Amino acid sequence: FVSRLRCPGLSAAERTRRIEAVIGELNLRPAADTVVGGAIRVGEARGISGGERKRTHIGCDLLHRPRVIYLDEPTSGLDSFQALALVHTLRDLARGNNTNNGSHHTDGLLGDDAREAADATTRDEDTRRIVIASLHQPRSAIYNALDSVCVMAAGGRVAFFGKQHPASAHFAAAGYAVPASFNPCDHFLDVVSLDYRADDRLRKSQRALDAVCGLHAETYRGVADADFAPMDASRASSRAPGSPESRVSVKSTTLSSSYYGGQKQIPAIHSIRHQWLAFRLLTARGWREQTRNTAALLFKYTLNAFFSVMFGLVYFQMRRDQTSIQNREGILFFMAMNLAFSAPIGVSQVIPAQLRVVNAERTSRLYSEFAYLASVFVINLPLECAPQIIWSAITYFMTDLRHGTTHYLLYTGILLLENFVGIGLGMALSVSLKSPELAGQIAPAVSVLFLMFSGYFLNEESIPIYLRWLKYISFVRYSFQALSVNEFRGATFSCAHAVGPVCIQKGGTVLKQLDFDGVHIVDNAFILAGMILGFNVLALLIFISNKPKFLRFAGKRQPAVAAAVLGGPSSSDGGCGAHDHSAASSTSPRAADVV
Repeated sequence: FVSRLRCPGLSAAERTRRIEAVIGELNLRPAADTVVGGAIRVGEARGISGGERKRTHIGCDLLHRPRVIYLDEPTSGLDSFQALALVHTLRDLARGNNTNNGSHHTDGLLGDDAREAADATTRDEDTRRIVIASLHQPRSAIYNALDSVCVMAAGGRVAFFGKQHPASAHFAAAGYAVPASFNPCDHFLDVVSLDYRADDRLRKSQRALDAVCGLHAETYRGVADADFAPMDASRASSRAPGSPESRVSVKSTTLSSSYYGGQKQIPAIHSIRHQWLAFRLLTARGWREQTRNTAALLFKYTLNAFFSVMFGLVYFQMRRDQTSIQNREGILFFMAMNLAFSAPIGVSQVIPAQLRVVNAERTSRLYSEFAYLASVFVINLPLECAPQIIWSAITYFMTDLRHGTTHYLLYTGILLLENFVGIGLGMALSVSLKSPELAGQIAPAVSVLFLMFSGYFLNEESIPIYLRWLKYISFVRYSFQALSVNEFRGATFSCAHAVGPVCIQKGGTVLKQLDFDGVHIVDNAFILAGMILGFNVLALLIFISNKPKFLRFAGKRQPAVAAAVLGGPSSSDGGCGAHDHSAASSTSPRAADVV
């Protein structure tokens, strides 16, 4: 799924090769061909673990070989071995190494010179990339695998920013040397963390923090606690303390630059070709997801069938007498009411259940909001409408509603239009809510509001003038009106079982009593069609407006990402010389010169 959307220009064989390579590098082979989510039914095998899920998510972002990779705590939730293996993989990606040679499994045992010698034969200058990662309590082997580090304290204060090796010397110069046989990262965090347990502890920890950050500010001359605006190499030439030969080289990488089969481009997610591809893939995935829980679907359809048969038995074979007039009004309203609840409630819970994954995917520009909502609508058409055609047919013939093929087709068409509107309403509610539980509570309340102004419970002329506008947005009203006109206009009834002297022989009289005498089926059908379009457009607009939002970095916005790469002496390779390690950095976005 992700490979086809990320790398549309690759052949199927190349996509498979990349997928297999990523699975192997992230040690996901035991979890291959396993459902990502949890168990659907009791006794069913559970999905992949939390750590495997995190590695799967990282693997999805590695398929298209991005030039800049930023990861927020990628090792959290992983055991120590998997965390180290992941960091080695990210370091190999940064260096452009051949990550299929398996050398990274013993890499932590090698010294710097041995590692560089091992990497020299496998490094690919064209596939090097910038890797930035925020790491939470990394073990010493992970720390040793890093090339550059940024140690930040509360409030964004920078305690150290530079190559990994001089970090210990920097803290020692500030008076807080790393103890022997101690993880440097643990010591750094102890020094820069404020201790609020007592006043004397707070003052002591504050002095330590000020000393380290002050030394960094003095060494870097204003870079600490600044916005890290893009710098040229001449300004940043001597800023790595304890490493005079090191310097910062600045590379500019276009924000949209990514690798797709050797070409720098991001698929145009709004192009017709990509929209169609995304729609097909999303429809296939969504169909599998919604039909996977066969027990829930079977229960839902059995319940609908039960009520359809129950309606048919209660109103079984109605005669065309005075008693049947009220009964026909009742069964038509029940049919309209049933769709007003079933479709919106069912559909409104679909998107909130998928929202976490969908937000991550659309943030990564895998597909557009239109392609996703279109797939959800299409998936729900057969799931919601096809069964309703069967259930409504059962009720229609059991109750002996108006005879004639034309009347039956109109009856079915009106209910289908109402069902489509219900799906659109459910989608508008679905994109507005963040949890399936909340959707299940809000959707029935909205349906009840539409039922109140359907024209059955009270005459439209008796609605207070300040609430009368609500009847125009009640899709139940238009479907009930059309069903009533289809059933009563031109129909005749006998005076049998008449109560008192009043006898209604013409169906037009019934429509006049309901204030439906001026209603035309075609007009209501067009109104329902407009509501289908309106609710779906509203859902699209809400979905676009609710897309994930991120804080903007300080400074003037520019169309590029300037990434500070700390390396050896500058050479023709663009600032990554023979001593460049280009591995994953433990840093924050501000420390990466991101504008």
